[in-house]
Amino acid sequence: MPSRSFAAVVSDPELMAEVRDRSKKTLTTHRPVLDANEVALAAAEFRTVVEGHALPDAAAQAYGEAIVLLNGRPSLLVRDDSFEEPEFEYWKSRLNPNRAVLESTLRSVGRVELTGHSTYEWVGTAWVIGERLVVTNRHVANIFAQQQGQGFVFRPSPLGGAMTARIDFKEEYQTGAVKEVSVTRVLYVAPAALSSSRTAMSGWPRAVAPPTRSPSSGIPRGTRATARTRCGTSSATSTT
Repeated sequence: MPSRSFAAVVSDPELMAEVRDRSKKTLTTHRPVLDANEVALAAAEFRTVVEGHALPDAAAQAYGEAIVLLNGRPSLLVRDDSFEEPEFEYWKSRLNPNRAVLESTLRSVGRVELTGHSTYEWVGTAWVIGERLVVTNRHVANIFAQQQGQGFVFRPSPLGGAMTARIDFKEEYQTGAVKEVSVTRVLYVAPAALSSSRTAMSGWPRAVAPPTRSPSSGIPRGTRATARTRCGTSSATSTT
């Protein structure tokens, strides 16, 4: 069964018209990856995937969908609080007129980084939703935080002491810039029984606080999926 993301792309006639126009070039570009992974995906089979039909070979189907999504739902590299120019005219026409709003939003999104975890140096993303308040995904927060009584604390580190978390608001592509703020408290983690996956966190000095802006505020409908260049999902914490 096709993925939901793929189904959403296939259901957009304007987007799929451009995908079809570029399908031959796209398949040629990615042929070395298919060959390296010993995946047989002929041009006719790729056209079948582009038309939204399933292939009997699950591996070929998965790679075919992935190739379509690289252009149909692209992830754009972020550098210097801006994002790279999308290749498709479909996305240029939607993102470029809203570039100022999107770039302002990017400054409120950062990578969650850890100290004291035996495996992970970073675990996801978080974004600013209020003064000294950020939100990330529950599954991200659960890696370094746990409930204790009526509140939440940082998990013990196997290296000794407790884990700590910080958010780098300048974790971008090949810039080397750093703008880290420490997470001082985990305010709330939504229980697994709830459909919400939010966690709230807090904690940075006003002097280094990035702008307060929801990643989707002011972004016209239809641009949000691709605006997630440096984003993740949700949970709440505090910073100082």
